[in-house]
Amino acid sequence: MRYRILLLALSYVLSGSGPAAAQRGRSADGRTMILKIRYFDIQPNHFRWTADQSSDGSRTWVREYLRIEATRRVAKSASP
Repeated sequence: MRYRILLLALSYVLSGSGPAAAQRGRSADGRTMILKIRYFDIQPNHFRWTADQSSDGSRTWVREYLRIEATRRVAKSASP
């Protein structure tokens, strides 16, 4: 099972594995941004994801800055 997530206007490097990861990168205005990401409720066709965000070197955090709920969709075949 693979999921693709695209974050626009941010360039991040992923570290960590398992149900948690950290991403560090720069925003469009040059600030260093850190996301702490947690994956949970992982099922064969569904998962949820939350990320806390810091832009001041981890001194303060915005909880649940991003939230994603993903569900796998089955492509419908074209009728002849």
